[in-house]
Amino acid sequence: MQDKIITKVSSMSSKSMEDTLSEKFEALFPSWPEMLATILSLIILLLVLGPLVYKTIQDMMAKRQKYIQDNINYAEKLSKEAIEEKNKADQDINDARRIAKEIISKAKIESEKVKDEGNRIAKKEAEKLIAQAKKDGLKEKENFYLESKKEIIEIAMQAAEKVIEKEVDKDFGEKIINEFLESKEEYINE
Repeated sequence: MQDKIITKVSSMSSKSMEDTLSEKFEALFPSWPEMLATILSLIILLLVLGPLVYKTIQDMMAKRQKYIQDNINYAEKLSKEAIEEKNKADQDINDARRIAKEIISKAKIESEKVKDEGNRIAKKEAEKLIAQAKKDGLKEKENFYLESKKEIIEIAMQAAEKVIEKEVDKDFGEKIINEFLESKEEYINE
């Protein structure tokens, strides 16, 4: 194929090549009368159809511009609403956090009150138990004292019987020992 092109190009003379190029180049540009006729017909067409088409094109452009502007306005409105909703949600979250902190704070205060009340009640109960224990201790001490007194009386009676070697009336002996013990009772209680 290259050979054919090379053969064809070489067979052409340089003169004929120039002629062919200039013909093709001239064919690209119209002649002056054709160009003038084309421009005149275009001007006439624009003058006749211009007012009819211009109004329609203007209306279409205005509608298109209005449509685009409406979409822009709608998008801005949606953006503002979204920002407002986000701000409201942020405010709600902040309010919820504040309320939660207040609840926690109140719960801590209330737990401290309950703890203090529990401590107070426990202390009161402990004091009651201590008082009861003291009371029981005094009662035990009194019972011990009475039991000791009876045993001392019996021992003293037995000792007195052995010393006197005669039987003494029990009531009389108890009376003497009780008088002796009562006089010494202060000494024993200490």
